[in-house]
Amino acid sequence: MRTGATASIASSRRAAGGLLLDVFDEILTPRQAINRWPVVRGTDRSLDTAYQALLHFEADEEHQRGVPFYMDAQLELMRQMGTCLSQGRDLPDYMLAAYAGELREHWSGWYDEKVILVTPWTRLAQNIRGLWRLVRRVVLMT
Repeated sequence: MRTGATASIASSRRAAGGLLLDVFDEILTPRQAINRWPVVRGTDRSLDTAYQALLHFEADEEHQRGVPFYMDAQLELMRQMGTCLSQGRDLPDYMLAAYAGELREHWSGWYDEKVILVTPWTRLAQNIRGLWRLVRRVVLMT
């Protein structure tokens, strides 16, 4: 018989596995999967590792465009993790070891919660700078 914590971890693993497979199948973006990541009662190394891999995948967008086959390797990792977790199994040791030193922090479900005051101002500054460049080009051309 399962305890409440074990049942919760098993259902969270299945939910997380589904999210990773949806990222692999390009049904969800990594950001959407991060925002929908299941809340876990207790700790689970497999869920922590999968979450860190998803964060890493989302943060490597520029590197994925610049290095051939890098994104393919990361997507294959998402598929393998998603398959293991959706079956309720632990991730293999080599996957756990790959993210052992990573930060173990889960947000409450909204991707930009920690930078909510910084992000709008950064975007505003970028938009103003872009508008200024456009105005200069138009004025100098006429």
